[in-house]
Amino acid sequence: MKPINSAAIELRDLQLKTDIGTYGPEDTRPDVHILDLTLGISVDQVLIAQDGMAPMATQIPPGMATSNSST
Repeated sequence: MKPINSAAIELRDLQLKTDIGTYGPEDTRPDVHILDLTLGISVDQVLIAQDGMAPMATQIPPGMATSNSST
């Protein structure tokens, strides 16, 4: 098994209802801002006493699990 050197959290199409930016009186203001974010961190910076996610994976309803998630 290949060792894992980094962990990543991805947020895609997160809709933020907030006022960001400066708009003139005639400008169209968006209702939402869309955030796409990938946060990566070295596993050396993560301290976990015990991984409790694996037993939880058996409780995920069929169709809810994705192929790009792992514990």
